[in-house]
Amino acid sequence: MIKEVGRLNIDDYKLLDAQVEKIFRNLDRGKDTLAIKQITDLGNTANYFVREELGKRLAVYKGKGNLDSICGDLLGDFLYGLRATGLFLLLL
Repeated sequence: MIKEVGRLNIDDYKLLDAQVEKIFRNLDRGKDTLAIKQITDLGNTANYFVREELGKRLAVYKGKGNLDSICGDLLGDFLYGLRATGLFLLLL
């Protein structure tokens, strides 16, 4: 489980990397709804560092999935954590 508050440690980064790999695999397979659910579960946190690192790691995606439109949808979400994750993704 990734920390709810505070800076991330190496174990948190490893968990985050594993989750991002799952998101990338689902995007490549065309399972957009599952990828959106995974992004939502990770990004809907009070921890700023999780949202920032998630956005940074999603920004390097070069696959064939439609991450740009998903990111655009995140910017319009009701939840602040998801909007912030989408913003980090767009800025990087």
